[in-house]
Amino acid sequence: MSHPPSSLGLRILWLCLILLLLPALANAAPSVTIGRFGPGTIDGTAPFKVLGACADDADQDIDGEDCGESNGVVRTQDSVSHIWSITADGYVPGAPNLKNVVLEQIIKPSTNAVVQFDSLPVACTPKAGGGSKPASGIVDNGNGSWKLTCNLGEFSEGQQKSLTVNVKISGKSWNGSDYISSQRVYSVADDGVTENAAGASYADVGPIKISAQPAYDLVHSINTTHGFYNADTGVRAVKDLNGDGVINTADNEAGYYTYSLIRLAAARKTGIEAVTQPIEFKDTFKATALAENGADFPLEFYVTECRDNPSQWGGEVFGSKSYYSSFDNYSYKYHALNSGTCQLVRDTPADPTSVAFTATLNNVDLSGTHYPALGFGGVDYSAGPYYAADYRVQFFIPFRSIDMTDGVMNDQGSVYLSSVLSGFDPQSMSGVSNYGTDVEPGYDGAQMNGLRGNNRLGPTQYLLTVAGSFDKRNVKNVDNSVTNYIHTSPSSYHGGDGEMEPEQAYAGFVYFLNNGTKALQNPVACDVFDNTVQRLTDRSDTGGTATPGTYAYVGTYAPNGFDYRNYVVEYAHIDLTGDDPIDRNHDGTTDYDITTGRYRGDWSKARAARCDDAAPTGGWFTDPSQVPGGIDNVNAARARLSDTAKAAGIAFDPGHQIRFAVPLKTDVTQSDLSSTIFQV
Repeated sequence: MSHPPSSLGLRILWLCLILLLLPALANAAPSVTIGRFGPGTIDGTAPFKVLGACADDADQDIDGEDCGESNGVVRTQDSVSHIWSITADGYVPGAPNLKNVVLEQIIKPSTNAVVQFDSLPVACTPKAGGGSKPASGIVDNGNGSWKLTCNLGEFSEGQQKSLTVNVKISGKSWNGSDYISSQRVYSVADDGVTENAAGASYADVGPIKISAQPAYDLVHSINTTHGFYNADTGVRAVKDLNGDGVINTADNEAGYYTYSLIRLAAARKTGIEAVTQPIEFKDTFKATALAENGADFPLEFYVTECRDNPSQWGGEVFGSKSYYSSFDNYSYKYHALNSGTCQLVRDTPADPTSVAFTATLNNVDLSGTHYPALGFGGVDYSAGPYYAADYRVQFFIPFRSIDMTDGVMNDQGSVYLSSVLSGFDPQSMSGVSNYGTDVEPGYDGAQMNGLRGNNRLGPTQYLLTVAGSFDKRNVKNVDNSVTNYIHTSPSSYHGGDGEMEPEQAYAGFVYFLNNGTKALQNPVACDVFDNTVQRLTDRSDTGGTATPGTYAYVGTYAPNGFDYRNYVVEYAHIDLTGDDPIDRNHDGTTDYDITTGRYRGDWSKARAARCDDAAPTGGWFTDPSQVPGGIDNVNAARARLSDTAKAAGIAFDPGHQIRFAVPLKTDVTQSDLSSTIFQV
């Protein structure tokens, strides 16, 4: 069968075209492209229009404001989301997939802008299918710009992937500065270098303008009645008392340690511009004698420390992430970022009663990349205040100065101390005054909402008085100083439900503190125990140094001049007839508690026992084996100031601590325990 000439010519023409295209198809390369996905760029996060300066969502008003999510403006401490779509096309049939498709994005800040990629997107990681040649990562270019390399891994013909790259705006950026983002996509062979596809670039995004305003609040008190923290007794050399021309331990004297806190809080979580440093302001004190509204009194007091806050008082936060980083399992919810350093210097150093000080804060991290979410005691700071810094200032007040508040040295007196911060009005990096044309809340001690402002503290009373405190604990693995130990295992402090194994050793720990202002002349720490179920044991059994014949002991810890060698340890047997570890009501039937699974006992006699000289009929002995009935009959141990120390004029001074440990071992066999479980 023959074909028409026209049909044959058409076939020849198609054959020629195919032959002409074969070389081009053989040399064709796939291509990778980049484009916006969805909105493409979201410049900022809600809430917007917080300062009331916006005409509409597209308004580019700055000075701490942001009017919308796509107006080309972002506040400091906020983020910009760049959302990209990456596609691979143009594969020759049968060609292998591209294995390393790479997004490269470079952010270029203007002068005085500080920006950084927030983190590497998950899509860039091997876990999400990302490639390794080149490896994904973020690099500081050294000139303020940053480069993100995102290896998205393997792409098949026509495949598309989307991802979001977030850029964080630092509080160190000046108001009105900006940044530009440049981006391209390419593909490389397995050597990580040779490009094997046609790449593409996307037009620069930006400039995105940065909006910021300085708005920091200096916070001296966190409520309207807040005063100084603590009145801890201690000793310190602050003045040349003996006239030898130097101040050293020979001039040690007793006094109170007390604390104020100074905090720096951002008014908002975003849109805050950092202020120039160092930051200076005034701290002025007032002391009155005998009453809050008493006569002004020239109190002698000293600043002994200013540091990032380490204390866990209610509502406070740690001053820096570097302090106690492991707290709350490294969550940093209770940490300010970095408070830097602080100083509180007396304007008239030669006069220890002068009240004007200059405070200086420096090297505070005001980037705003982190604020504490919680204060101690469970205070919620997720909605502010946003603490950038928290400082603790320590003061020392000699008792002798308080003693003169009534005009005579008679171991009596009372002083009230208060403080006000003033002159806090720093300039921002761009030269704007804090809070613009306004001032911080409570400025110079002004009231807030008709109540005491947060730049005031106190008045707080410091009273000369006799005082002391003690507690009793059960511990194990306790060292010679009785400062390192592990509590036994009750469900809560003093829970009364701890358990002991047969022949297990632990120590009774009696802690006695003189937290008053006067020396105590006859201090005694004593532990009375039930020797029907436990007995004295060597201190090496509970973690102390093995010393033959050493049972109960006073810890070597020596705060404020305390010396354990001035104390003698004595033992006795006190008549506790009537106490019963398993028959609480003494009816002859053991009292088993089905709820706790324990027998309940009565230790009324032990609870009422006292450790004075006449308490044991047989007397007190420094050698427990000399106690009538022998060492296993000992049921009381005490530590007292020795007669030699008393004769030398030594006393239990303010700030002294007796840490008295009495090592014991349960004197109950396994067969006993099978029928007797008692409360500890």
